[in-house]
Amino acid sequence: MSKCHTTPNIRTRFRTTSLVSLLNKSMNTYKNYKDDQATNGWLRSIGLSADAFTTNKLDVVRAQTMAHTLLTQHLSLLTNKQIHSLKDFQKVAATKRERARITPAFCHCVMNINANINRKLFKQHRMLGRQSDNA
Repeated sequence: MSKCHTTPNIRTRFRTTSLVSLLNKSMNTYKNYKDDQATNGWLRSIGLSADAFTTNKLDVVRAQTMAHTLLTQHLSLLTNKQIHSLKDFQKVAATKRERARITPAFCHCVMNINANINRKLFKQHRMLGRQSDNA
């Protein structure tokens, strides 16, 4: 009696399954590595480090991004006192030890400066809209 179709034995199926599983795992690891690199690059561009979310309080992270954005994009709208406060905050937020000592009041100071600048930007935007409507 001859067998036309032979089924693979259990060892062959296990090797194939195990090989596919190992290949998927390594590809996912590589994809995660690439994704992590892209995320870390984006975080650096907004003034944060990759471990900022695991070690910092949320207010500190928010204030850190606000200070970076204000100093890089809206420097012309800031007063000297505001610039000094934001640079002091960035200096303190640069090291892990000092970052742990940042008080909520210092974070709220940065957030208040951000709100003030946002009001100025909105006022400028509204004035531009009115000028274009009148023209």
